[in-house]
This record gives sequence, C-alpha cells and structure tokens, in this order.
Amino acid sequence: PSTCRQVQTRVKAAIGNMTGLVVQDVNVHVAGIKMPV
Repeated sequence: PSTCRQVQTRVKAAIGNMTGLVVQDVNVHVAGIKMPV
C-alpha cells in the first residue's frame, strides 16, 4: 500500500509539472512488480 501511494504521489507531481495543470486525483492500478533475480 505505501509503495502504491508513493507511485500515485510521484505521478501526480510529474503530470502537474509537465502540463502546468492542477491535478486533484490520480488513480494508479499496479498489476504486478517484476524484481531482477
């Protein structure tokens, strides 16, 4: 859960920085994570 929150926070900030828009909400669905072995 905390990783997903961090992703949402960073995506929200990135979209705001790239577009100059005020982003109110971001909904990110993490389907899976691949870790190098």
